[in-house]
Amino acid sequence: PLREKTLLTPPHSRLESMTLPLELRAQRLDLLHCMDFFAPHPRALKAIYSIHDLFFVRDNTLLDTASRRHYLRLLQRLPDATHAVCISEDTRRELLSMSDIAPERVSVIYPGCDPIHRSATPSDIATIRKTLSLAVGCVLFVGTIEPRKNIPNMVEGYALAHQQIGPLPPL
Repeated sequence: PLREKTLLTPPHSRLESMTLPLELRAQRLDLLHCMDFFAPHPRALKAIYSIHDLFFVRDNTLLDTASRRHYLRLLQRLPDATHAVCISEDTRRELLSMSDIAPERVSVIYPGCDPIHRSATPSDIATIRKTLSLAVGCVLFVGTIEPRKNIPNMVEGYALAHQQIGPLPPL
């Protein structure tokens, strides 16, 4: 049977590499599914890594020293991982070109969506627009605000399109 356990180690903390293995060892797990770039050394525990994006490994110039070390650790540990799951063929190819993990231990599983996340009805859309005071046809950015998202370029592109094309939906 599957068990779910909330751990005390905060993600991405400086202590993670020391405290997480101790917490996990006490759980006596058969397998650990790592949804992030960190797990205890794979030789100590069977681990499956889910790889969504290799941006932090490919271009680590936006990271501080501690974060750079954190993400590069993935490449060092992958060859010993039980398995890796990528969300696209492109991510799989990139992962195989960057690491020494055996290709037969890397699969592609496309992200799914729970049926509860159905398409919005016109009534749903009208309610959301009214609640959030959104204009018809607005442009919405959803994501973290960080340099790699290049938000200034997006806004600049919007302004340029507005000059060249004419009126656009509001931001």
